[in-house]
Amino acid sequence: TLSYMNTLQFQMNVLPMLIVYLVQAGVSMQRVNKFLNNDELDDDAVQHDTDIYDLIQIKNGSFKWGNNDPLILEDINFNVKPGSLTAVVGTVGSGKSSLLGACLGDMVKVSGSVNVVGSIAYVPQQAW
Repeated sequence: TLSYMNTLQFQMNVLPMLIVYLVQAGVSMQRVNKFLNNDELDDDAVQHDTDIYDLIQIKNGSFKWGNNDPLILEDINFNVKPGSLTAVVGTVGSGKSSLLGACLGDMVKVSGSVNVVGSIAYVPQQAW
């Protein structure tokens, strides 16, 4: 019996670590599954018309984060001129990230138009 217990000692020590690793793998699989099953972004949400003078232009734009979500931004008019320094400033929850998401085409466009000349990049504060 002692010989048998000594043989199983390593397996009994590894069992708690195995359970922790299985839980972590399950959480990771749920995150990857949620990411891969997200809706595709609309390619027509942002136009790239080079005839417009402004680098970024939103005209009468209304946006929401998901198809079943309420409107977050309504009747937005926003222009960024070439060579200008533009700062988006506001309190927490005032829509700064939503405005940038609308410029990038990450939000669902309900109405209006968005035009971006060239390419833009956005690095969020929090990891995806």
